Amino acid sequence: AACVSKLRSFVASSACSLSVGDPCAPSLAPQLTTAVQTTGTTGTTSTGTTSTGTTRTTSTGTTSTGTTGPAVCSCSHPMDQEGFGLFMFCHPCVTVVCANDARCCGSSGWNAACVSKLRSFVASSACSLSVGDPCAPSLAPQLTTAVQTTGTTGTTSTGTTSTGTTRTTSTGTTSTGTTGPAVCSCSHPMDQEGFGLFMFCHPCVTVVCANDARCCGSSGWNAACVSKL
Repeated sequence: AACVSKLRSFVASSACSLSVGDPCAPSLAPQLTTAVQTTGTTGTTSTGTTSTGTTRTTSTGTTSTGTTGPAVCSCSHPMDQEGFGLFMFCHPCVTVVCANDARCCGSSGWNAACVSKLRSFVASSACSLSVGDPCAPSLAPQLTTAVQTTGTTGTTSTGTTSTGTTRTTSTGTTSTGTTGPAVCSCSHPMDQEGFGLFMFCHPCVTVVCANDARCCGSSGWNAACVSKL
């Protein structure tokens, strides 16, 4: 334990450094936090001439925008869960907690007291969590915007009538898309027992936890909290 403690000190003071994802010290090494994105392909464009001599360009093929993978936490385990002592600079909130109690980043481990301090610091805005922060899924605010799919619009063609008048005809259908269900901003439904909820994830949670702070703490959102709700 003394050797591990010395290692943590030397890394923190930059006496030695660890590469991203270093397999020799997974709980201390910085992790890749950038989401992975795949790039789609675009179809081809061909240019030809109509029977009337007018140049016409037609684009064919499909375009894929690609998908983005989930964000990755740079700490060795979520901050809202007990475990090994965390690297002091893996997340701004860990830095705040360990500046208050160095044992949380030491051999004593990230215990219930450290998780409780984290909750307090987040609630008091001493440190903040981003939307959907993977380092504290039960505390971080979640994306509440509903998902919407985009429809497609038909094509427009231009030609000449038998009388010589230019006429434009639009064909095809337009889809406005559908809207998916809204997403709860709390880590679990308020009417169910579970981990203590983030105090500001819902106005009703704010009221309950203002009445009984334990519901948003390490005691968890228990039957009494559901009853208060």
